[in-house]
Amino acid sequence: MNTIYDELKAKGFEMDNHESDLYVKVNPEFVAFIKERNLTNDPVRLSFFKSKTDGKLWAELPFQYSPFWERKAAIAAQMTA
Repeated sequence: MNTIYDELKAKGFEMDNHESDLYVKVNPEFVAFIKERNLTNDPVRLSFFKSKTDGKLWAELPFQYSPFWERKAAIAAQMTA
């Protein structure tokens, strides 16, 4: 199953994260992606901010950085083994 993170990574978008939150630099291709995925009017799953680091517009997708969750699942599996 492909996650939003997997799809964005495959398309080569510039991304970053903090814990489980995924950040994506906004560009026309990203705008088309979120419209296609019908995320444009979903403030729970998508918000925008201007980066203090580079002054560019970025999108925040809370809880969508799937490597974070994969690590958590691996740790939980080790604890129950």
